[in-house]
Amino acid sequence: MVMVHQLVEDSENSTTARAKTLEDWYVLKTKPHAEELVFSTLSRHKIDCYLPKLLVSKKGQKELKSIPLFPGYIFFQLELDSNLWPFMRWASGVSYVISDDLEPISIPNSIIHQIERGEAAQHERMRQPYKANEHLQIVSGPLAGLEAIFSGVLSGTRRVQVLVQILGQLTRVNIEAEALARLT
Repeated sequence: MVMVHQLVEDSENSTTARAKTLEDWYVLKTKPHAEELVFSTLSRHKIDCYLPKLLVSKKGQKELKSIPLFPGYIFFQLELDSNLWPFMRWASGVSYVISDDLEPISIPNSIIHQIERGEAAQHERMRQPYKANEHLQIVSGPLAGLEAIFSGVLSGTRRVQVLVQILGQLTRVNIEAEALARLT
């Protein structure tokens, strides 16, 4: 069987090394903060893996930081009869494979696709959150529950400016972009 591997690594996106032929995924637990090490080790040995990431902004920092969505866990695909299982289980940074008593617990491909879609949506929101004059909902903070109109991104920060109806007038408010959501 010939597998074509695709490796995608981007410090702001998920990290994926994937063959297009397997259906189910498995999960392994890494040692603390060893996700990137394990990912690169397994990828070099042609083990298909997926490390979903979340973009976050720390208070006072202008740059977005990429962190694992599930700290300490990596999804991977490998045939149950593969001769790479012993290597993968003992690779540097790997703690153990999530399993029942007999074999690894599988995760359907549909769950991985759902995680990928959510991850992509979160990355898109963090980069360019909204369009000018778009009506939004404030979902966290002291103004949670109010409707807002997007005005613009404040330069050099992850904060945005919105217009909020307060005391019968539209008032400009600076708010964290993460505190907003599109109206459903």
